[in-house]
Order: sequence, then structure tokens, then C-alpha cells
Amino acid sequence: MTLNKKVIFICGAPHSGSTLLGLILGSHSKCFYTGELNKIKFLNILEEHEDKYCKTCGPNCPIWNNFTLDDEIGLYNQLSEKTNKPNIIDSTKNIDWLKTQKKK
Repeated sequence: MTLNKKVIFICGAPHSGSTLLGLILGSHSKCFYTGELNKIKFLNILEEHEDKYCKTCGPNCPIWNNFTLDDEIGLYNQLSEKTNKPNIIDSTKNIDWLKTQKKK
């Protein structure tokens, strides 16, 4: 299914309310809030003393459990297809990540 995908970036200083805003926007039926998506690089890296899983759903998350990035599709397209939501909300605070994503 092809969705008319949009990516919404929430930029702000740490502890400025961006997570709350993302959760509110993500509650809309056509939106998926990713949190700080630049942290996806840590998703499948598990140290013995750490639990890495979705803080909302837990270890059986239908989105992030066993998620594997497909570079051909692209991260935001892949999330849009997997969630069946056209609006992907990313609250990454890393300016270099944001610049890289803007170029894609």
C-alpha cells in the first residue's frame, strides 16, 4: 500500500516538552510517534545487563520487536508502511541526524 507519507520533526531542547507533544500528536489515528528515531542504531544491540524494548508496549511491541531497517525502502517509508499511518513524527534532538534525514 502506498501512503501519502509526511515526516514531522519536533525540534527542541532536552526537557522542553517535545516528548509530550509527540505523544499527543501520535495519538491521532493518522500519526505514529517514533520518539527520538536517531536512537534506532541501539535497537537490536543488547548487552547482558540491559533491556532494549519499546517503553510503551514492552518487549512484544508489534513495531519495534525484531525491526530490521531496509535501506532500499527507507526508514520513514518503512515505518509508514508497517504502522499503516501516513504521518511519522520524529523528536530527535541531534542536529546532524536531522540534516541527514532532510537530504533523503
